[in-house]
Amino acid sequence: VCFDLPILLDVDAVSLCFETKNDGLPTLGNTDIRWFAPGTIDKVLGYENEFAKLLEHTCDDGAVFGEAAGIVRSAALARIGPGGRLPTGLLALGSRVKGSFHGGQGTDLLLFLTRVLEHCLLQLFPNK
Repeated sequence: VCFDLPILLDVDAVSLCFETKNDGLPTLGNTDIRWFAPGTIDKVLGYENEFAKLLEHTCDDGAVFGEAAGIVRSAALARIGPGGRLPTGLLALGSRVKGSFHGGQGTDLLLFLTRVLEHCLLQLFPNK
């Protein structure tokens, strides 16, 4: 996700983030998943009603995009696992060009990509 999608989607950074849970999560090997405190994604996207957000101008402290945070100026964010076996997560696409993502754009394809990724991730998380 973090290495192939930037090339395929012509963006500068892609990040996969999840909130931690008290009951523990399976290990996914050596991955570049970022971990947030519970409730963080709701604060970023809104409380359960918003599944995607396009940020025309953004600045990241490294929490979302890690080492690529210094170049990301615009971002597209989508909620992963809004109810199901996956913990609450976030797919973040970042661009070095301000305004690459903006409110006038549709989010249908971003949400479709996120649902496909969610389906693939469900294969990695055990049934509860």
